[in-house]
Amino acid sequence: MSLAPVSERGRVWITGHNGFTGRYLSAALAREGFEPIAAPDLPAFDLRDAASIERELDRARPDYVVHLAAVSNVAHGKATDFYEINTVSTTRLLERLAHGGLSFATITLH
Repeated sequence: MSLAPVSERGRVWITGHNGFTGRYLSAALAREGFEPIAAPDLPAFDLRDAASIERELDRARPDYVVHLAAVSNVAHGKATDFYEINTVSTTRLLERLAHGGLSFATITLH
């Protein structure tokens, strides 16, 4: 199977890029000819802030979005972060994607 040039495969914006899964996903996407784009970390980008989401999506102009950012460690310390980041921030991101005219699709990696 030959891979299409990056411009034809698409840009993939990844939240949580620096986490355990994000690093491996980014490498796999690059091998398959996609252009992985890391969402910046705090404080440059804050998923809790709708304006920050808007700015970063406008900057990245992705064809696909993979949302991996979350608080996963129960020893994190602030219970409110679980709700705010894992639920509210995900909802804000999905709302922006839906209102921004981006369509939902899947990518299959080999």
